[in-house]
Order: sequence, then C-alpha cells, then structure tokens
Amino acid sequence: MKKGLIIGLTALMVLGLATMGMAVDLKVDGTGVTSATVDFSVDNGWIDIVARGIDASTWHPGTLGNENCFLGGGWFEGTYSVSQGLYGELAARINTDSKSPASFELWDYQDFNVMSGNHTYNVEGYFYAKASGTTTPVAMNLKTAGSMYVWSEATNPYWKDALRGNYIEKYSRVEVGDVTQVELDIWVNTDGSAMMSNSDIWGWGTWESGTTSTHYSGATRNISATGSGTGSQSGWGANIFNYSNDYTFPGGGGVNPGGGFWFNDGISGTYSMDGS
Repeated sequence: MKKGLIIGLTALMVLGLATMGMAVDLKVDGTGVTSATVDFSVDNGWIDIVARGIDASTWHPGTLGNENCFLGGGWFEGTYSVSQGLYGELAARINTDSKSPASFELWDYQDFNVMSGNHTYNVEGYFYAKASGTTTPVAMNLKTAGSMYVWSEATNPYWKDALRGNYIEKYSRVEVGDVTQVELDIWVNTDGSAMMSNSDIWGWGTWESGTTSTHYSGATRNISATGSGTGSQSGWGANIFNYSNDYTFPGGGGVNPGGGFWFNDGISGTYSMDGS
C-alpha cells in the first residue's frame, strides 16, 4: 500500500487489511473530488485517515478550511466517509467496532475564517475523541459536520454508542487570534465498560463567535460505566464558563474539587459545560 495516498476519485474502498499499517490522505477540494469512502477490516494493524477540506470559493481558494483525522489500531472493522461544502467545510462519519483489543481516535480542526467566507476572523476550533480497550469491545460512532458559522459532532446512527471502551474521552478547544479562549474535557477510565451518549443525536460544538459547548442543540449528555475506575470533567473560559453534572455512584465513589471522580461499582449521570 502507498503511504500518504492522494485520492483522485470520488470513492476509495480498502478491504482486508491484516497485520499491517496503512495511511490514507483524502484531499477533498469541492470541485473534482467532493466525497470519499474507506471501508476497512484490520487484524492487529492500524489505519490512519486524514481528510482535508479545501476552499473552492473565491474567498480563500485552495486554502484548508476543515481537517478531519481518524486513527485506529488493533482488531477492528468499519467505515469512514467524508464529503465537502463550498468553503472547505467537511461532513465526516466514522462507524467502527472492535473484534478484540483496539484504540480509536478522532481529531477535527476548523478554521472559521475560511469556513465562513470572512464572516469572522481568526477563530479556530479543535475537537478530539478517543475510545480504547483491552478487556471490553470498543466502538466509535460519530458524525462531524461543519458549516459557515458552527461546527458540531453527533452520534450516528443515534441508537449506537458514541464512544465505548475501557477508556473514553471528548475534548474541545477554541482559539481566537492564536490565543486559547476556552477548553472542555471529560474522560472515564474503568476496568469495566464505559459509554458516552446523547439524548439528542447532536453533541459538542464550536462556533465562529469563539464559543465551545458540550451542548450544540440542548438535550442531555450522558456518561456511564461498569466496574471500578476514575474520570475527570474539567474546563475553563476566558470570558465565561458554565459547568454542571449529576452523577450517581451506586457502589460508592466521589468527586474532588478539581473535577476528578472515582467509582467502586459503576457510575451514571449527565454533564454540561460551555464557555467563551
């Protein structure tokens, strides 16, 4: 397999990757290449997918507006698909499940100067999600969607776990003029199985205004886990920061002042954070 492959077709299919690694580079320019799909089945190997959304308008022609990356390792199978809008915005989807120990990571970068066609300046958004495990099946079922003014991730399809594994995490950050404005982070690590889900399909979001939130469209954000473990919910905002949670520890546990928590026999509850 060729490393750093530039896709010149509208779709790419990759099947039966065994005990090996592969890197796929998807340059979706909004003109000749508007979409791409990668199907994969990996046995004790890895796949690294990078999708770049390039502005095809007259505002920032040829400039990166949105970048989406997926890295998977271990034993797993799934599908990654991506398409692009006019200003380099990407709509990407990853659905992957592990057969055995596996690790999945997803990154997304948004340049709202490019994506908004100069509606705003010097605002950049970052999102990261991870699910990994050695003793429980691992899953990542996420959709990301960028527009001129806002970007969000979502659970897709809605009935599956957004993230599942021994370890799960979501993180977002917004920078204004290369200075961090707000950061949000939540993670859980357990010897059982941890899950993250939304009562609404939509999850975390970033805005051209320099805001990031765990609640793009309201509703509730849920975490749950079996077994014993630890976790953390943390964040801050330069101008304003809102933070809340409602956790239950059925077998005992607690929360410390810094936002960390521990549990002896599972945890369940809801969380909320936003700032600017």
